[in-house]
Amino acid sequence: MLVGDIIPRNAYLRAADTAVVFDGGSCSYGDYAERVYRLGNALIRLGLQRQDRISILSQNCIECLEVFGAGEVTGIIVHPVNFRLTAPEVEYVLGDAAPSVVFFEAQYADLIASIRASLPGIRHFVEIGGAAAPAWSTAYEALVATGAPKRPAMRPQDDDTAFLFYSSGSTGKPKGVMLGQSAQWHTGLAVGYEVGITPRDRGLVVMPLFHIGARFYQLAHHMAGATVHLPRRFDAAAAVATIERERITTVHLAPTMIQAVLDLPDLDRRDISSLRTLSYGASAMPVAILRRALDRFGPILIQRYGSTESAAVSYLDKQHHKPDGTPAEVARLASAGQPGVMAELRVVRADGTDCDVGEAGVVMVRNPKLVMQGYWRNPDATRAVLRDGWYDMGDVGYIDAEGFLFIVDRKTEMIISGGENIYPREVEEAILHHPAVADTAVIGIPDERWGESVLAFVVLRDGASAGEGDIIEFCRAHIASYKKPRRIEFRDRLPRASTGKIDKLALREPYWRGRSRRV
Repeated sequence: MLVGDIIPRNAYLRAADTAVVFDGGSCSYGDYAERVYRLGNALIRLGLQRQDRISILSQNCIECLEVFGAGEVTGIIVHPVNFRLTAPEVEYVLGDAAPSVVFFEAQYADLIASIRASLPGIRHFVEIGGAAAPAWSTAYEALVATGAPKRPAMRPQDDDTAFLFYSSGSTGKPKGVMLGQSAQWHTGLAVGYEVGITPRDRGLVVMPLFHIGARFYQLAHHMAGATVHLPRRFDAAAAVATIERERITTVHLAPTMIQAVLDLPDLDRRDISSLRTLSYGASAMPVAILRRALDRFGPILIQRYGSTESAAVSYLDKQHHKPDGTPAEVARLASAGQPGVMAELRVVRADGTDCDVGEAGVVMVRNPKLVMQGYWRNPDATRAVLRDGWYDMGDVGYIDAEGFLFIVDRKTEMIISGGENIYPREVEEAILHHPAVADTAVIGIPDERWGESVLAFVVLRDGASAGEGDIIEFCRAHIASYKKPRRIEFRDRLPRASTGKIDKLALREPYWRGRSRRV
C-alpha cells in the first residue's frame, strides 16, 4: 500500500463522510478526492511527470492539503516550504528542490516575486487566493478547473518519493529529506495504531503542514477515515474553543502549545471532556509542565519521539504517565517511552558496540518501513546517518531495564526551540554578515517556555561597536525570526580546544550544569 492509495480508498468507502473542516467550510471525502484528482490531472496537462517536484508556500488551508493530495495520487513529489523563512532561505530550498511548479498563497506574492528571476527552472507559479493573480502566475482555481474529476492515470510506484521536507543542516545549508510513498503509508498506520484513531474521531491539526508532525497526524486520521479540523494557525484560546464546540477527540501539540493552553485564564471553565487523546512531541516536555497537563486533562497524554528522517520511533503511552506512581514510574515521565510497533532501538558506544542497560550512548533506530530514503542529492550526508539499516538519531541517551528510552543530550549542536529545529551554524552565518562582528558562537540554553532558546556569544572587531538589539535585528534579514538569537553575550575572545575549534562544551556547561538531561 502507498500513501497515494488513501484518498481513493476513502472516496470509495466513505464518500459522504466529512474529511476536512477548515476556515470557511468543510468537504466530504468524495469532494476532497474530486478536487485532488482535478489538480493532479491539471498538473499532468502542464507536462509534469512522475517524481517531478511541486512546492507549496502556504499556511494551513484546504488548498495546501489538495496540493499534497495531488502529489500523492500521481507520484509527483510535494515539497512544503516553511512560511516563516526569509526570502534568501526560500530561494535556497526552491533552488535545491528544483520544482516545476510553485504554489503560493497571495500573502507571499511579493516574496516570490523578489526571488523569481533567480529561479529560471521553475516553469509555473500558481497563486492561492487573492483578488487577481500576478501576470506571471496562474490563479489556483483556474488551474484546478482544467483538470478532469477522475483519478489520474499516472500513479505512484512502490519506490517513489512522496514528500521532500527540508531540515536545517549542521553545515548551514538545509537538507531535503526524501520520504517514500510506502513509508508514509506505514507511518500513518503506525501513528494511528499507537494513538488508537478510529473513523469516529475528530482530530485537531494545529501545527503547520510544513512540519512533519502535522502531516503524520493528518495522514493517520485520514487512514482511519476520521475527520480532521484544520485551522490556519495555532491560537490557544481558539483551539480550546474548537475542542469545546466541535467535540474534538484527539489533538497533537508541541510542549509550548500545551503550556499556552494551560495558561489560559478561563481554561477551568471550558468543557473539553470530549478530548480523549492529547499527543505531544517535537521537543522535550519539562516534567513540571507535564504534571500540570496531567492534572488538568487527566490520563490522556501520549508522547511521540521521532524525527523527520525516522518518523515515529518511540511512545510514552497513556498508562505510563503516572505522576503519583512508584519512583521508577515517576522517573519515566522524563523518558521518551518504549519503541513503537514498527521500530527497533539500540544505544551504541563510539566503537559501534551496544551499550549496557543504563549506559549512555548514541541512539540508533531501525524501522525500514518508516525511515527516510535519504537526503535529496546529498549521498555523503545520507551515508553519515544511515548505516547497515540503522538510522543515527543524533541524540545521546540510554535504555533502562524495561526498554524505556531516556534522552540526555544531543550528539549534534542542533537546538530545538518551541518544536522547531535550529542549527547554530545557520545563526552564526547570519551574525557573521554583520560588519562589526569578528567571531561568534551559538548554543542552546534552557528556557522554561520554549525548551531551549538561542544564545549567541559575539566578539566585535577592533574599534567596532554594536549592541545586542542591533545584532538581533540584523539577523532578521538573513534567517527566519524564530532562529534569531534571544540573547547576545559579548566576549573579548571565545574559548578554543587544542584543535583550534571553538569549545562549545565549555560555553554550554554553566547553563546546563546540574540538569539530568541537556536537551
